[in-house]
Amino acid sequence: MHPRRYLMSHHSRQVPWDHRNAPFFAPLATHRACQGRQARNLAGDLNCTGWRAGYPGKSSPGASDSLPSWRRVNKPEEALFVPGGCLPPSRLHASSAAKPVKSSFSYSGLHAGKLAGSRFNPGQTDAGEIHPMTLTAGPVVYESHMHTTLCKHAQGTLDEYAQVACQRGLRGMTVTCHCPLPQGIDQAGRMSPGQLEEYVELVTAAAGRWQERLDVRLGLECDYMPAFVPWLAELLDSQNFSYVLGSVHPFACYYQEAYLTEDIVAFQRLYFQHLAEAAETGLFDCLSHPDLVRHFQPMAWSFPAIAADVARSLDRIAATAVSMELNTRGRRIGNQDFSPGRLQLDMMYERGITVVLGADAHAASSVGDQFPEALDLLQDVGYTQVSLYLNRQRQDLDIGIAQDSLAHD
Repeated sequence: MHPRRYLMSHHSRQVPWDHRNAPFFAPLATHRACQGRQARNLAGDLNCTGWRAGYPGKSSPGASDSLPSWRRVNKPEEALFVPGGCLPPSRLHASSAAKPVKSSFSYSGLHAGKLAGSRFNPGQTDAGEIHPMTLTAGPVVYESHMHTTLCKHAQGTLDEYAQVACQRGLRGMTVTCHCPLPQGIDQAGRMSPGQLEEYVELVTAAAGRWQERLDVRLGLECDYMPAFVPWLAELLDSQNFSYVLGSVHPFACYYQEAYLTEDIVAFQRLYFQHLAEAAETGLFDCLSHPDLVRHFQPMAWSFPAIAADVARSLDRIAATAVSMELNTRGRRIGNQDFSPGRLQLDMMYERGITVVLGADAHAASSVGDQFPEALDLLQDVGYTQVSLYLNRQRQDLDIGIAQDSLAHD
């Protein structure tokens, strides 16, 4: 069994899980109503139409109405995905009474043999080993969150991104474009399943062109929702990714259709519950922009009001040893601070959660943006190290050394 292919309970109980036997539970019926309308603004004034409380239980044409078994471990919050399992009511919004449905969809079934070729990852030797690196001298910092034009809302070539990375004193960059989703979900804001091979080739070619100057690596940003877990497990097993981000996207139409009601605070609480669940799948190295929900209808946001929910989520994340991202994009788009904000960062530090820097670059000029300021913030919180991932292995860097290695404006 793949060392990361398991799902963990709240107490890190490991349960073997064969993704080939796991059903794909997807709320499929009303995605078409939102297709093509990517909710990208952070003011919270763009709402998706067509969502309804019972959405997660609406079946696609031809889907089975049979309900497979669900097994629990001691407490509802410790529930595990198991072969033949389904989404429990606690995983859906409280008002969603309809049953999840079973689909015969699988990643491998759709692209049998399509990605059966090379699993070579840029940044590796042919044997799959990490290139020897001295992380104490010269450039040491990586850009660990960046996109390509395949996501349809980023600009520029990877060569342009790499040029900026070199100018800012980075040692490397891991490309983490938005993952493809099944059944045409959110196709306006990501690559299609059929473009994954093109994405791999795009990054591999850039790695070859820049191998003497910059370490370019293949990563992926994956959308988490409980229904997506079997799809993501097969997707991530299809290529040898160096780094995998797990993201909960509350602005996505599919997410709002499944979970949004008039109770915005409940929506915020569910977001943090899903962050913890994402960490517990064992699929991801790091959770990206881990307070993004505060920008959805920001007038309804009050950290003290949900601090206890955030704390419970962080306790669960800390138990998995999954990292969390300090995302610098917020300040570029008009917010006062990074993501997460200072109060959540303090709570992460108290729990020993490691932090990875990412600019969430959708343009070359954003690569490594405000990394010196982000490192200053981490030091102020109390961190002495910042992390990065190479070949799914965490590397910890002294913040002082990281600071000195960057080209400061």
